[in-house]
Amino acid sequence: MKKYILLLLPCLLLIGGGCSSSSDSTNNDYYDSYDSYDSYDYSDTENIPQGSATTLGCNLDTEYCASLDVYIEGNEVSSVFDNDNFEYVSVDYSVCDELGCVFHDWYGDQWYFEF
Repeated sequence: MKKYILLLLPCLLLIGGGCSSSSDSTNNDYYDSYDSYDSYDYSDTENIPQGSATTLGCNLDTEYCASLDVYIEGNEVSSVFDNDNFEYVSVDYSVCDELGCVFHDWYGDQWYFEF
């Protein structure tokens, strides 16, 4: 879990202003939530919403935020559709807790979204 914090710190330093979406204050709140993401029990799936949802997700590596349709099974993201670009995002690795999810796409970019 500490590796997420180590991965996040350079991203936050590079990003500075948050996602490139028009609602920067909302996006900055997402980054603040992600910063404390490491302290949760990833094995507890009881409070994780299951099934599909539409949410704002941010690519922490490219400073891009988009409306995402996500499908969650257990504590993992099984599929993602980027509504802004009308394309599926291939999920390589993911983990969720009761607040949100982190996943890596097949490019290696790290995404974060809250429920």
